[in-house]
Amino acid sequence: VKEISQKFIFDDIAKIHIPNYKTLASAYMIFEYNETDNPKQILECKSVIVNNNLIKEHTNVNKDPIIENFKSQTKEVRLLTYKLLIDKFNKKYSVLDESQKQLLNKYITNVNDTVALKEYIQTIIPNIKKSLIIETKFITDTATKIKVQKLSELLCTVENMKLIKESHILSLLRYFDLIKELKGLH
Repeated sequence: VKEISQKFIFDDIAKIHIPNYKTLASAYMIFEYNETDNPKQILECKSVIVNNNLIKEHTNVNKDPIIENFKSQTKEVRLLTYKLLIDKFNKKYSVLDESQKQLLNKYITNVNDTVALKEYIQTIIPNIKKSLIIETKFITDTATKIKVQKLSELLCTVENMKLIKESHILSLLRYFDLIKELKGLH
């Protein structure tokens, strides 16, 4: 210790910041562990190492290279990208009727508010069922009529779902398509 204090200035050494000191000290404690040492302290050291590695993995997973690249672009490029994305979206979904657009709008705006989304879906399901019943009267083919009636019965299960998934929204969009096709037949 005397030799170290003669060659190094203690104040300078004490000011050095080691960002991962706790992890390094914990690793040292584990490697130097003796049976007579405090087991509680060893468990705390292991916990520090595990938590440090989990946090590093978690922060590395969240970084998406596409998003990072997008963030690094200039404001003009980001706005142009956003405009192109909106234009492609509008072009792709321009064939949707008003009820489908409204359902998609509710899904996008209430993706985190599942209660509001579920309430909206519970209000449109009776309308879909009613439309299917009305359109079934105009179907002349008995096989098609039975299939449409079975589809109407399947709609009841979507109404009782606790969690609204993307697959449920797609099913409802398909029901709207079916109603549109059935209306086009007569």
